[in-house]
Amino acid sequence: MHRSMEADEPAESIDRPKVLLVDDIRDNRILISTILRRYGVEVDCANNGKEGVMKALLGDYDLILMDIQMPVMDGIKATEELRMHG
Repeated sequence: MHRSMEADEPAESIDRPKVLLVDDIRDNRILISTILRRYGVEVDCANNGKEGVMKALLGDYDLILMDIQMPVMDGIKATEELRMHG
C-alpha cells in the first residue's frame, strides 16, 4: 500500500493554531502556555494589555486569551482597542 507524502511529513510542517496569551502573572502564563503547547498550540505571551494590543495588531493569531485585571492597560480596555482596529 502506497502512502501519500503528506502523511509522512513531520507534525511541525502542519499549520498549528497560534494563540496570544495576555496575563500579568508569570505563573499563569507558564501554566497556561505549558498546557496549550502539549496540545500542539503555538503560544506567544504578553505581560499587560498594552503589550497585548501591540502584539495582536502586528501578529496573526487564531485566538487571544486576555486577563481582565492587569497593570498598564486592563483586558477590557485592550479588547476595546482591538475592536476599534477591526
